[in-house]
Parts: sequence; C-alpha cells; structure tokens
Amino acid sequence: MLQRIRRIEKLILISVFVIYGCAEQVGDTGSDTDTDTTASRVQTTDQAAEIEALRRADQEALRAFKADDAEGFDALYAEDAVLVNPGQEPLEGRAAIDSLHRSEMAIAGEADWEPIRIDVSESGDLGYVYGRWSFTGPAGAGDDHGYYVNVYQKTNGQWKTVVEVNGSSKPFASVTSP
Repeated sequence: MLQRIRRIEKLILISVFVIYGCAEQVGDTGSDTDTDTTASRVQTTDQAAEIEALRRADQEALRAFKADDAEGFDALYAEDAVLVNPGQEPLEGRAAIDSLHRSEMAIAGEADWEPIRIDVSESGDLGYVYGRWSFTGPAGAGDDHGYYVNVYQKTNGQWKTVVEVNGSSKPFASVTSP
C-alpha cells in the first residue's frame, strides 16, 4: 500500500514538473532580440502543431464520451495511466479507468469540458491540457463542475493520457451515484 501511495505521489509530482516545464515555453518568441534564456534553446518540434494535436485529442475524448463510446474513449489512455478523482482512491491502469468510465457513461446526463490552457514540451513528447468540466444530471440531480489536468505523452505518433487529475465542486462520487 505504501509503495502504491509513493508511486502515485511520484506521478503527481511528475505531472507538476511537466506542467512547469511546458509553461516555461510561453512567451518565448525565439527572436534574436529576445533576452529570455529559453530563446537560445533549439526547438525540436512544431509547438503550434503539437498544441493543436493535443486540442484535437482532448476534443476526440469529449466526442467519444458523449457518444458513450467507452472503447474509443479509453483508447486515448496509456496502458499504465493513472486517474485521480476527489473522494476516490486513484485508479491505475486502463482497465480500472475503463470500468469507471463505463459506469459514468451509463448515467443519463450531459457531460462537457473545454480546455483553458494547452502546452507541449520542447521535445514534443509531453504535454498537458488544463480545463474546466461540467456535468448536468437528469432533472438537475448530480449536477457538478470542476477543473481537470491531463498530462499526455506522445507514443508512436499518438497522444495518450498518462495522468488525469480532476477537481470538483463536490466529491466526485456524488456525481456518479445513481
């Protein structure tokens, strides 16, 4: 149990470092007159194209979720992904995450989310999406909203969620209860 907690703590810390590392690139114009020390770094990827690819991955996840396409939705997660929701133990692995998503999709209601900030590392293989989400249950039951951070890793040309952390205006369990 202690090992599992330490692994999850490490994943959350890695997520914070990824976000910080990506955020350092904001404002780097790459111009010769830029005095920021990041201007001297060699850019190894097309940041704008990768940010747009992450935006598409985030929207593809939303499309799959709204269509109750659990297979398509969970295919966007890495095999060893971790999902952290308030009021629940973290879920590790795509199979555990899939089980939760299937139960969420079985609930009548409307889910939505939108990115607020998207960024990608210089190397183009790590990125994150920070955004807000909402859920409206049947007849207003289970309504909730909050924020999310998804850390993505690009593997074999595809962006996959490796860590997802959700915040809620109330315990997430109350949203998924019938």
